[in-house]
Amino acid sequence: MLISIIEQAILILASGWLLTINVRRGQQHPRLLVLTSGILFGVIAIACMSLPLIIGPGVLLDVRDAVLFVAGLFSGPLSGGLALLMAGGFRLWLSGPGTMIGILCMVLALVLGLGVRYAWQRGWIRLNLWSLLPVTLFLHATKMGLVFLAVEPQQRQHILSLTWPFLLVVVPLTLMLVFILKDARQRLREQQALHDSQARLMAITRALPDLMCVIDEDGRYLEVMADDARLPHVAIDRLQGHTVRDIFPPEQADALLAFVRQTLRQKTVNTLTYELNTEHGCHVFECVAQRLESRHLDKPAVVTLSRDISARVKNETDLRIAAVAFESTQAMLVTDAHNRILRVNRAFSEITGYTEDEVKAIRQPYSALASTMPRFIGRCGTVLHRRGAGRGKSSTSASPVIAIRNGCRSAR
Repeated sequence: MLISIIEQAILILASGWLLTINVRRGQQHPRLLVLTSGILFGVIAIACMSLPLIIGPGVLLDVRDAVLFVAGLFSGPLSGGLALLMAGGFRLWLSGPGTMIGILCMVLALVLGLGVRYAWQRGWIRLNLWSLLPVTLFLHATKMGLVFLAVEPQQRQHILSLTWPFLLVVVPLTLMLVFILKDARQRLREQQALHDSQARLMAITRALPDLMCVIDEDGRYLEVMADDARLPHVAIDRLQGHTVRDIFPPEQADALLAFVRQTLRQKTVNTLTYELNTEHGCHVFECVAQRLESRHLDKPAVVTLSRDISARVKNETDLRIAAVAFESTQAMLVTDAHNRILRVNRAFSEITGYTEDEVKAIRQPYSALASTMPRFIGRCGTVLHRRGAGRGKSSTSASPVIAIRNGCRSAR
């Protein structure tokens, strides 16, 4: 008995490794996985029946029921049914008095496995020791009871002497096979989740109009990600593997390196704005950095996002210039497409006597203000520029800017 049990234990452990490989390789082909899993479980069950403990003529004691239980639990009814057909056919071929008892035990094992699978998928139970131990113990104890009833009376004492040693071996083997396959499937789910997360992160990264880099404490570019088509000034091959001193002038390189080391010390998000002369002219960049927590890097590193803000800086500069010009000594107002006043400057209020809020509160076209605001007409002189060469534009709309000269100042 000892040699037979040891052989079947080794077979069960080896089959767990083989089934793990099958699950990993067949993950991309689920329909094929159903077929290969059923065949493998059937072959393993047949192998177990080829190394049995023979109780009497035609009465075999082995661990095929554990294999079929695991087949129903992890592979479902199709794979489990295929394994049962293969194992049942082999048992019929072996024949003997215990054939029908053996097939009945295999059917019971598959049904129990499918039942546990259903309860597990519904969330009623968890696959742990305390939920699986009673089921496996019931399965193998029932098998021993059926074998006890199938043998001759003179052999029953021998069956009783084998029951506890058999249960002490086959129940842990069944649980080991369950946990081996459970761990394999959990690892596959984690790997798939990691792959999906990585693919999603790469898609987000490539959608960003930014240059993403990983820079270590020495200023070396460990990784560079960018869309070359949208960042023509960036030569990724020129950055990858090089340091900031290889790329930037000494003054800028020192500033960037200090920025990286400051981010590593503070462990907070930091921002740096710098200029860079490229083939397309001088560009202004805004760099945002965050410490990268990773055990796979030899040195501490930060991840940076660099965005070309040259257009934004130019627009802000233009806005500041426009704001200075707007607040000149000449009265000015801004209207919308319907000639309603949106904004007036300080000189306008001083000349007309109307504040900006008073003017904006009157929802009338500029040309209709004569009846509403007599002081406006009385104290204003000529409209110098309107919708012509003297018209200006704000940075966000096509609103005309109208310059007005006070009558008393027109002689200047």
